[in-house]
Amino acid sequence: MKRSGGESGGGGGGRKRGRRAGFKFSHAVKHSKLFNNADGATRGFLATFETRLVTLGITEALTVLSHFADRLYGPVAEGGKRFCVYDAGVSGLAAIRVVDDAVQPLQLATFIAEHLTAGPVDESCVLVARTKSLQRLAPVQLFCAASTETLRAAAKPLIERIFPPQQPEAEAEAEAAEAEGMTFAVDANTRGSQRLTREDAITTVAELVASPPHKVDLKKPRVTIVLDVFKSACALCCVPNYAQYRRFNLRALLRDRVPKEMLRKQKKEKRQEEKTQTPKDQEAHDKN
Repeated sequence: MKRSGGESGGGGGGRKRGRRAGFKFSHAVKHSKLFNNADGATRGFLATFETRLVTLGITEALTVLSHFADRLYGPVAEGGKRFCVYDAGVSGLAAIRVVDDAVQPLQLATFIAEHLTAGPVDESCVLVARTKSLQRLAPVQLFCAASTETLRAAAKPLIERIFPPQQPEAEAEAEAAEAEGMTFAVDANTRGSQRLTREDAITTVAELVASPPHKVDLKKPRVTIVLDVFKSACALCCVPNYAQYRRFNLRALLRDRVPKEMLRKQKKEKRQEEKTQTPKDQEAHDKN
């Protein structure tokens, strides 16, 4: 795929440009830069969208993330930004790195999922319902290079924190009880990568989980280790109750909760707002 994204702090591009598949963001950044940052910030999201609506899908992803992040964490500081988009090198996929320390990808993703499934049907639900290209917003707790050695080293601290080894008898009973009965499964996907196979990725991560006390349960795992390998990069996240969140598919989460009348009303209001916007207002909106 031609580069579909670059480093960006927010949505950009109008509707016409968004409909041109393969449109390149300026200052495109390769996926390998995800794990070569001086600040060490490697958390973020993987966004999937319609391959023929690349720019529109990325813009929608940034809009949805920014909207819910403002609700959960408050508005971003003036002149600051929370997300940067990277070219994943794979059709229909974009990597979004979190650059705001306040934003926790898993926390934000579950907040979005829970609001869409059980929260009030409000403007946030309408915003998601009106997306045309965006499909999934999957949280990523770490990005790393796609190799068994790098994945093992990068994932070990996270896996040991989520799945602590069996505690000695001298440790607190509460910690031991928490460690007991933890079931897990590994959900791995590979896209355009020749460096790390799906089988090797699953084996590498599964071997890091202390067993006992933790056990594999492919039907109803308490925690799912989600692995996505794309080109030379790898993304990992440990998600409790993964099936409940429908793999963070926004359309599946929302279903048909938003009435068509509400969508038509919101669309009409947006058109009226666009008609009253001045060129300076539009320029400021595009920068955000």
